[in-house]
Amino acid sequence: MNSEMIKLLAKYISFKSVAGVNEIKKECLDWLEAEFLSKTQHRIHRGDIDSTPYLYMEHTDPELIWFAHADVVPAVVLQFNIHISILYINKWLTQAIIYGGPDQI
Repeated sequence: MNSEMIKLLAKYISFKSVAGVNEIKKECLDWLEAEFLSKTQHRIHRGDIDSTPYLYMEHTDPELIWFAHADVVPAVVLQFNIHISILYINKWLTQAIIYGGPDQI
């Protein structure tokens, strides 16, 4: 598996951005902007709607539109850590699961 992708996903999962905890959401959006949008020449919009922070990159001809929220439901601490489960059958990769949570699904 791509170690850089795993590293980025682990960092993203680590934010305890529970609904209503807007400071952590802002930290998460700061990280997303710095990590993925720092070199863009497109205008970045930041703000709050009903005290909830948002991040938006303006683009006149996008190839991809990604709309997502960074907050989650309250969870145990283990669910903010990345876990990888890989299943091999006869030396063939059958399934790879990456998830936030305890070591058992």
